Amino acid sequence: MICPNCNKEIKNDSTSCPECGYNLKINESKKKINIKIFMLLFILIAVCCLGAVTINRRMQVSKLLESYNVLLSDSNYQAAAELYNNTENKSFKNKANDIAQQIYENATQEKDEDKEIGIFNSGLLGEGYILSLEQKIIDEINKLKEDFINEKVEFSEIRVTLDRYSEYENSNISLVAKETWKCIDKLNDSRYAFKVAIESENAADYEKALENYMQVIPEDKNYNQVQNKINEIIPLYKNSVFATVDEDMESDLYETAIERLEKLEEYCADEDVALKISTVKTRQIESYKNKQQVEVLSTNVYNEGNYVTIMKAQVTVRNNSNKVAKAVSFGLLLFDRNGYPVDVKYKIYEGTYSNEFNCEFSSCNIIPGKTYGQNWAFSVPEQCKKAKACVKQVEFIDGTIWNNPYYSYWLKDNYTSL
Repeated sequence: MICPNCNKEIKNDSTSCPECGYNLKINESKKKINIKIFMLLFILIAVCCLGAVTINRRMQVSKLLESYNVLLSDSNYQAAAELYNNTENKSFKNKANDIAQQIYENATQEKDEDKEIGIFNSGLLGEGYILSLEQKIIDEINKLKEDFINEKVEFSEIRVTLDRYSEYENSNISLVAKETWKCIDKLNDSRYAFKVAIESENAADYEKALENYMQVIPEDKNYNQVQNKINEIIPLYKNSVFATVDEDMESDLYETAIERLEKLEEYCADEDVALKISTVKTRQIESYKNKQQVEVLSTNVYNEGNYVTIMKAQVTVRNNSNKVAKAVSFGLLLFDRNGYPVDVKYKIYEGTYSNEFNCEFSSCNIIPGKTYGQNWAFSVPEQCKKAKACVKQVEFIDGTIWNNPYYSYWLKDNYTSL
């Protein structure tokens, strides 16, 4: 090695220079001191740099949190969520969660529903907090349901709470709240129906009472009582309907009477009801038949030809109304000599059934109480030997139209055979 004092070459293991006597141990000690100083300076610089980076990061987090707070204060939850999701800094995220949780708790205490729901749906509360919150709220919902079933809480009160929790998006809270709402709503409707049924029964409105008793659900504590009530009311309802139906028939309100009986049949489908319906329908048809404003008096089929067969049908009608009948249309059913239907070949006149022949007296102007048709005849198929007729529609001189309600019954009963 080289002596640092005289620059002469000396042995590597020398402790002093043989030329100038320089103590090499002092130089080595200086070197070590210099190295230590260098190391201390390096560490000091590194610490300063790290501190500067940390301070810078803290300043960045502080600025981010400041912006985050402003967004939340302005209820701009979407922008706050974007800032949260686009920032990777864990310190920021943890503090942001704490801030959101505090705002949420303040909102619930102050009953600020918009802020409460907005914070929850923003996803800023943190996964762990949401999980614990879900269980807490679900327990609350189940308690409300139990209290409502036991009639400890009003429907209006629980409705407000469930409506609020139903808006907690993408969570089990919303699902449980909605399902509970359906259950509570059905039970509330059932209780209301029971109340209306009791009032209707007391007012002897048995139909309305039965309708409402039938809406009481098995989950309702009144359900078993209702089943007994239904059995008690049905006979009363039946007697009431029968009495009202008799009044309807006296007033020719047959359709109304049939509607009442068909409604009764929903609750009491016994032989008495079926017989009553049949009786009303028979009376209805008889009434329609006897009260035709224009009716067929006679129908005649004859051969007009001398050497060839030319079959004609003649129909005579009478105007039973107090108005002039301007035009009368009617159905003519055609039969052979054995009473079997004869198909109508003239398609322009084809009716509902193959042997239904639609005819018309146009511009006949039949005055009240008079007959018409004696001088008219309609050509019919050669094999036709017999016929039946019924008025279908009448146009009066004043422009009014009467459709014969008896026609459809007459057609149904007569189209097959004589």
